[in-house]
This record gives sequence, structure tokens and C-alpha cells, in this order.
Amino acid sequence: MEIPFNDLAALEKALASRTIAAFIVEPVQGKGVIIPDDGYLRGAFELCRKYGTLFVADEIQTGLGRTGRFLASEHWGIEPDMVLLAKSLSGGQVPVGAVLTHKWVFDKVFNNMTRAVVHGSTFSKNDLAMAAGLATLQVIESERLIDRSAQLGKRLLLAFEEMSRRHELIKSVRGKGLMIGVEFGSPRSPRSGHLGICSKPRAADCFAN
Repeated sequence: MEIPFNDLAALEKALASRTIAAFIVEPVQGKGVIIPDDGYLRGAFELCRKYGTLFVADEIQTGLGRTGRFLASEHWGIEPDMVLLAKSLSGGQVPVGAVLTHKWVFDKVFNNMTRAVVHGSTFSKNDLAMAAGLATLQVIESERLIDRSAQLGKRLLLAFEEMSRRHELIKSVRGKGLMIGVEFGSPRSPRSGHLGICSKPRAADCFAN
């Protein structure tokens, strides 16, 4: 079942049936970088608690510091029952994925020896992927990449917002950390002006003070 994003009334109507095992949501929608309303994720979390539904955060695109927090859910004070991670977990070197859960959720699934292999995969214990994942986490921590993402993201957003005031083609700018979306729209005048191209050798130099 698909529920419209940012629509708590639609979500409650679905969950009230008490037939929904889990609510899966990207904290920031990857397609379009759509930011949730301030109270949406907290409200969704509380509805899940009310109706006995697991709150699952799909952090495959938003996790591991991309939004300036280790998990995007943290921006809204949410601690999901389950978290999905992949892609950047290996630093882009090898395919990898991970599912994080509270212990009580894990124990419900793998609660006895009969169910010990209820879910698995031939390559899910891949040593290379696990080594790449651990190395990536170590680099993220040692090089303070999450703080760096928050700082650079703030500078980029300010730069794009300033551009939007000068160029009609930029309809809106939104994002968190380095997860940023620039939406283009139709010009409002015959001569809207081109966006301009930065000729400096490094992209970061285009936004330097």
C-alpha cells in the first residue's frame, strides 16, 4: 500500500486497520529531495506506536552523514524500529546492505533455532563487503565527514538560494547537509538570464568566500 508523503490523515486511516506490519519511509524523499513537514515524521512515529506498526526508515540514500547527521531521522528526533542502509556503506567500492533493528525486533524474528535461518542470502556474509563497511565507518568518524557534510551543505544551500534570487529559472532550493535539490521552473520574463558557469578549476572554489 502506498501512502502520500506528508499526509498523516491518510497514514492513520491505513494504520487504523491494524493490518499494516510496517511503515517504510525515506526521511527525505530521494527523488526531488522533498523535505518532510516539521511534525510529519514525529507524528508518523507516534501513529505507528498507537497502532502497533513498525517504523522503518529507508536511509539508503539519506544515511551515513549525507544530510549532516549520521541518519537523517535524527533531524526530527526519531529512533526507528528498523533502519535500512546500503550504497555508501562500503564507500562505493562493493555492493553492500545492512538492516539495523532494536533487539526486541530481532528476537521476534529469530526467536528459536527453527527460525534461525528464516531469512538469509548466499552472499549476505560477504567478508569483503563487511571489511569495506567497517573501513568506511572508520573514515567517516576519523575524518569528521558528518560535520563536514553539515558545514559544506549549509554553504551550498546559501549559495544556491542567492542564485535563485538572481535567476528566474531556479524555482526553489531545498535540502539538508549535502543532500540538496535545485528545482527549475519556467522563466517569468522573455529574458530571464542564463545561470552562468563557474570557470574555476575546482567546484569548491565557486562557492569560496
